[in-house]
Amino acid sequence: MNLVFIPDKLNKPKFKWSCSFCKKATIYKQQIQIDFANEDFKSIIDNLKNMSDEEQEKIINEIKSQMVNILKHFIECDKGWHYNTLFKSLIKPYLDNPLVLDFVLKSDVIKATKIKGITGAKIYPELQEKLIKVDSPNIKNYLKNEFKTTVL
Repeated sequence: MNLVFIPDKLNKPKFKWSCSFCKKATIYKQQIQIDFANEDFKSIIDNLKNMSDEEQEKIINEIKSQMVNILKHFIECDKGWHYNTLFKSLIKPYLDNPLVLDFVLKSDVIKATKIKGITGAKIYPELQEKLIKVDSPNIKNYLKNEFKTTVL
């Protein structure tokens, strides 16, 4: 059975993820704005271990529900320290859905394509090197299977 990832635009997230550096924001209008540039998310992430299990689950689910936006921003970001913080704090520990990654890699956010996957996903070597460091075995397997040897 082939599953297709469809971004859930009806499920209103708690936070508005944006970046004042890059002037990019999601379309959501939440009460709490998280600015990637100011690393507003860092205090939330740093305090996760002090939260109740229920609060941790809510925050982690929020991060995962916004992962398409987080990944797109990460790929488009040209600030090295900022790029690395996004990866270390949000993507590495919380990207665990291969369908989300596949959706992003098939989108027009990937412009510098060097490698084309077997299903049409696109990636460039620097992004592939970074994503292979994600904690999730599901993501590692996806990358291994998708980008075996097909090169543009």
